[in-house]
Amino acid sequence: MGRAQGRWHTRQGKRSLSTIVDRRLRTVPIETREFLAVVRKAKKEYWANRINNITTDEELYSLLGWHKLTLGQQDIPLIVNNQTISDPLEKAEALRVEILDRFSAEDDLPEPVWPTETPAGTLPWDTHIPMEEVERSTIGVSSTSPGTDRITVRLLKTCWA
Repeated sequence: MGRAQGRWHTRQGKRSLSTIVDRRLRTVPIETREFLAVVRKAKKEYWANRINNITTDEELYSLLGWHKLTLGQQDIPLIVNNQTISDPLEKAEALRVEILDRFSAEDDLPEPVWPTETPAGTLPWDTHIPMEEVERSTIGVSSTSPGTDRITVRLLKTCWA
């Protein structure tokens, strides 16, 4: 079985590769650079088309599904009292003990002394709200997504999750 070819292996890319192989121009960097530029351009177009043509949640998931945590993205262990803790529940417990348990009721501030007098003035509030403002604030609100940039709420939630 041969290697699977990517969709960016276009005729132009194959021509550039055959030029390099046929003429044995591996030592000449110009042709190699041209070939790599063609492949980079084709890959960029492929991914741009793939991203721009997503219409369903399944397509979005399949595009983002390749993403896995790498070593650089994993939670780092906590070191508490010269003990390394990696488990999330144990880390939460260690943080609770080390941060929250070191305070007690004696550490609390004393109760504030509230003034017994009422303030002299009050702020004038207009309790009348015009019907136009009520309508505009309740049923006049529309979703701003997707906006002019065509970004949906689903995509924003996915990116920020």
